[in-house]
Amino acid sequence: LSILKERESVRLYETFMEKAGLLETKLIQLREEIDRRERLRILQAKILLRRKAKFFQFCVNGVEALIVLYLFFK
Repeated sequence: LSILKERESVRLYETFMEKAGLLETKLIQLREEIDRRERLRILQAKILLRRKAKFFQFCVNGVEALIVLYLFFK
């Protein structure tokens, strides 16, 4: 009887350790997914900032061209 109890307790321990391992693997996967999403968010912010900078440069160039034309035809 004690052997059966010991086997059952070993089986429960093995099941517990297996589930703990699966949970640890899942936690690692979740952390990797969070890191990936954070990198993606940063990349999207950089792209948006670059677009805004290009538009601003376009506006500055346009104003500069208008000033040159104004001075040329004045």
